[in-house]
Amino acid sequence: TPTSTATLGSNVGVYQISPNAVLLSGNYVLSQTDGKLTISPAPLRFSVDSASRVYGAANPAFTATLTGLKNGDSARDVAGVSYQTDAVANSSVGRYAVNGTATLSGAKAGNYTLLNGTASGFLTIDPATLTIRLDAATLVRGDTPSRVAAHGSDFNPQQPAGTIHYTTRYTSQYGSTDTVNHTRKN
Repeated sequence: TPTSTATLGSNVGVYQISPNAVLLSGNYVLSQTDGKLTISPAPLRFSVDSASRVYGAANPAFTATLTGLKNGDSARDVAGVSYQTDAVANSSVGRYAVNGTATLSGAKAGNYTLLNGTASGFLTIDPATLTIRLDAATLVRGDTPSRVAAHGSDFNPQQPAGTIHYTTRYTSQYGSTDTVNHTRKN
């Protein structure tokens, strides 16, 4: 039975294979020559995971996926990754590219070949919730409800000064309905 010092978890390199043959007949002279087993780097593919957050929040910690890891190796044993995006806390609602760059580094890096060193994912910024609260008020029948105060909360403190316009609709206990437009500066 041939033997080798290489195992399933051996690192990239060249390993000796010994034939260890046993001659069972006296009619032959046995000559054995060792062979070589070459373990090549495994291919590794890099991708950036997509992420999301709410408008006004900080960007999340971005992550990546390394496909092709072998023998229980972890991403941190193999590669370092850096990320770049144009999205900042006060970026508008929408979809932004997240670009990642991977480099082989770490204790097991020599066992892999990186097929792609760059990849892109996306950061989706979803709208933040704005809560409108009405103050309690008393109206005389027939008055316009413009005296009712409405307050907006949850304004993004990162948002540059600006104005938010919103409309409230009032229905009295008598069935009359009025709509009032509001403007709020943050």
